[in-house]
Amino acid sequence: MVEDTGLRSNLVRRDIGTVDIVPGCGGQIFNIFNRLNVPLTKLELAYCVFPPGETAEEHRHLWTEEIYYVVSGTGSVRVDDESYRVEKGTSIALPVGVWHQMVNDSAELLCFVSVNSCPYDPQDVHHRGQAEPV
Repeated sequence: MVEDTGLRSNLVRRDIGTVDIVPGCGGQIFNIFNRLNVPLTKLELAYCVFPPGETAEEHRHLWTEEIYYVVSGTGSVRVDDESYRVEKGTSIALPVGVWHQMVNDSAELLCFVSVNSCPYDPQDVHHRGQAEPV
């Protein structure tokens, strides 16, 4: 049974949520489900839209796992030291600590779904070139 916290009415949605600006992530991130709009504490679901030429900063997460699923468009993803082409239907698994970077190097929108194992926390994100966290 889900406690009625006023967020219960959002358990089923027919929209892509509100846009969130996340520094360094590239593109637009639409938060479909997160701790601010549903009573979830361990998962997040976002819809990401990268316009042509958009690149996320290379980064890793210190405690979050992610899965991306490409819905439309083409581009590339860098995972640690390997680069892979992505297109509709591509899935990407990103364990804790893996460096990654999504790039839209095409002339069309690159859209993908992101599932995260933890709510977003800026302390979890470590960008390439930053001092190592303590």
